[in-house]
Amino acid sequence: MKFSIRKKLWIGFGFVLFLLLAISIVSLFTINDLTNRYQNILDIEVEKINLGKEIEILQNEAEVSVFEYITLENPRSIVDIKNAQNDGFLAIATLKALTKDKSIADIIIALESSTSWFYKSADQIISLKSSGRDLSDALNTMKENNDTITSQISQLIDLENQNIQQVKADINSYQARSFILVLIITMICIILGLGIATAMGIYITNPIRKVTSGLEEIAKGNLSIEELHIKSRDEVGIMAQTYNKMLADLRQIVQRVRDSSAHLTTSAETLSATSQETLASSQMVATTTEKQLTTSEQQVHLMQTSVDQLESLDSSVSQIAKSNEEMIHSTESVHKYVVKGSEVVTEVVMQMDLIHQTFNETTEMIKNMETKSSAIHHITSLITDISEQTNLLALNAAIEAARAGDYGKGFAVVANEVKKLAEQSKNSAKQINEMVKQIQLASMEAVQSVTNGGSKVNEGINKTQESLQVFTNVKDSVNDVIIKAETVTNAIREIKQLTNSVKESIIRVQAYAKDVASLSNETSAATEQHLQANEEIAFNSQSLTKLAETLQIEVRHFNL
Repeated sequence: MKFSIRKKLWIGFGFVLFLLLAISIVSLFTINDLTNRYQNILDIEVEKINLGKEIEILQNEAEVSVFEYITLENPRSIVDIKNAQNDGFLAIATLKALTKDKSIADIIIALESSTSWFYKSADQIISLKSSGRDLSDALNTMKENNDTITSQISQLIDLENQNIQQVKADINSYQARSFILVLIITMICIILGLGIATAMGIYITNPIRKVTSGLEEIAKGNLSIEELHIKSRDEVGIMAQTYNKMLADLRQIVQRVRDSSAHLTTSAETLSATSQETLASSQMVATTTEKQLTTSEQQVHLMQTSVDQLESLDSSVSQIAKSNEEMIHSTESVHKYVVKGSEVVTEVVMQMDLIHQTFNETTEMIKNMETKSSAIHHITSLITDISEQTNLLALNAAIEAARAGDYGKGFAVVANEVKKLAEQSKNSAKQINEMVKQIQLASMEAVQSVTNGGSKVNEGINKTQESLQVFTNVKDSVNDVIIKAETVTNAIREIKQLTNSVKESIIRVQAYAKDVASLSNETSAATEQHLQANEEIAFNSQSLTKLAETLQIEVRHFNL
């Protein structure tokens, strides 16, 4: 992998910074661990001592409350004893939870048992006091338990103080070891940093010294020195490669200068003879230049004529393009109207289809009405027959009523009414029959009229379809016209572009022709100057020979 000097320096300093970071991390870890250990002493060990003292204070308060109850029989003392008992057992439970040392845990268990016996003795004393019995034995037992508790608490506090002193000693020892470890790591980092700096200095400066020594030899004119072989791939390696390339190039340049100086002397001798030949050639060039000037002026005139004709052609093409654009706009307008007419005809076809459908429905309804009219005619015929039969029955009933005499008068009246109703039904049936005949006649005429109207509608639909087809054909034709007009427009644009291109080319050719004419004039003047220059060339060729000899002497300074 290729590393530059900058990257190598960054890597070296980065490694040193990494070592410093490692030292900082170790130091921070050590300080944090020491802080945690001291915090553990403050939070746990001191807390356990405070709990032991609190248990002792609660124990003494409970003892005082017992004696206060014995002396004053104050009920408040019993409450104080219970509160002290609860707080004491809570403190013992907290102390037990914080303790991990087995010896201290055994003392706490014994303390808990003694405290329990103390409060049992206190309860016994309160009970004996209430019953008025002797308290001496119970007081002695309570005093013994209290002394035991006090002794156990003192023992507990002593052990905790011993643990604190031991932890402090361990912390001091750990602090000393940590200081030595940090000091060792710091010394290692310093040694590694110095080693890296020394290695980086040697790695970078040695190749530079080799390159400097080689450059000093080159400055003395010694080009026979060996090339540098530096394996480094950084800037120093690139500089060494450049040095080797420069050395090889200098060798080639000096060798070429030696060879060129030898050839230069020969070339200077032949230069004088060549100048005489150049003089004759210059005279021929002058004659040719005059002819070329005449030809260039004719070309300029012809190019101007072509430009004028192309400008006329460009004007005509622009007019054609304008007319074609107007035709395209007109065709697009026609196309819009054709599309609109096609849409209108399509709507007419749809309306004609609806009308045709309505005619068919009307015809069916009229036919149904004719059928129902025939049914009504049949029913009225039945009613007429029934009326005639009813009339006949009424006549027979009247005859029978007349035979019956007075007994048949009421029946005769009914028969007469039935006869009247039968006559009315017969007349109504005849009227209905006449009306039905008129309806049937009107229905037949309506069916005929609707049928004729349907035929006309069909003819209208066919004509509308033909109109729609005509509009479609016209629209397609207009689309073809638009496409062809656009094709013509594109062709006109291409013609215009080609015309402009040809015009620009001719203008450039005309400019070139003018330049050629101008150059011909300049060439004529330059030819005269060239004749004078040839005379000076002979003189300078002699001077050049002397300079070539001097150059050979200077080149001999370099050793190949």
